[in-house]
Amino acid sequence: MVAAALALVWANSPFAASYMELFATPFTIGYGDLALSKALVLWINDGLMAIFFLVVGLE
Repeated sequence: MVAAALALVWANSPFAASYMELFATPFTIGYGDLALSKALVLWINDGLMAIFFLVVGLE
């Protein structure tokens, strides 16, 4: 709850541009020559969707 409140304050403050830049930051996972690079927001969305559907499937 605290993290959500801080994110709301940050996103609606004069520092909102840095908040958006954080999510646009490329994040790369790789091993050797194999690498997968996406924006941070896409990693978050894909990860949360995977967890959501895992929980729904377990129900």
